Amino acid sequence: MHVKANSGPIEAPDFPLVSRAVSRPDREPTDRELRAIEAEWPRIAAELAVLDAEIAALTTGEPSSELSRRRVRRAKAQLTRQITADTQRPGSLDGVA
Repeated sequence: MHVKANSGPIEAPDFPLVSRAVSRPDREPTDRELRAIEAEWPRIAAELAVLDAEIAALTTGEPSSELSRRRVRRAKAQLTRQITADTQRPGSLDGVA
């Protein structure tokens, strides 16, 4: 088995509250926006773990090693679990009530 160098980007969900905060850098985020970012953070962390595992696999000199493949698989499995948890949570991507 070989770890693909370009396994494609992870689809990013639409984060309207974050987008508005970034479009006006001169203001502080509202409490609602901060709660939305906090709710999204586990998914962001899982996406970063996948990226870290893929980078490590490519930079170790042995991207097809068993350890590299396991690390990427575990990170992707964690991301899948997080996405599943996010979609099952009420109001998952439209802000926190």
